Amino acid sequence: MPRAILFYNTMWGSPLEFPQVASFALTTDRKAAEFAAAIVFHLPTLPRDLIPNGLTKRQGQLWIAWSLECEAHYPQMRDPNFMRHFDLTMTYRLDADFPRIFPQFLEGMPEGGLIMCHPGHVDDELMRLDPLTLLREKEYDYFAGDAFPADLAAAGVRLN
Repeated sequence: MPRAILFYNTMWGSPLEFPQVASFALTTDRKAAEFAAAIVFHLPTLPRDLIPNGLTKRQGQLWIAWSLECEAHYPQMRDPNFMRHFDLTMTYRLDADFPRIFPQFLEGMPEGGLIMCHPGHVDDELMRLDPLTLLREKEYDYFAGDAFPADLAAAGVRLN
């Protein structure tokens, strides 16, 4: 059985369409919380009292804070006592954890597998078109640095 990643709550209640992933089962079934390798929480729609009062994190499980919203509208995202419950962040911010989670994308990568990303350098024109593009530079720095080749080697993945 593949490891599970639970999306505890979705972005504004919208259904998620999951791609087929060989090494992980992606689910919104909350019964998976007890055995999921990771749980993704959409912070703006997460009941504030659920963490830390209503859900127990099992040992070795990753909790991921997910949001594309500004902290000014969701102050819990600026609250260190709230955010300390999460291991990783998946946001538009430059300090999000993309380089820390990329090696997990490589685990179980099938022959000919594809990972979609958009590294690049951001200029004023690109910022005008899409304010979320700042993550492109973070991705670019990861791929251009020493960590990416080391992560590929550790996962036994070769680029063609």
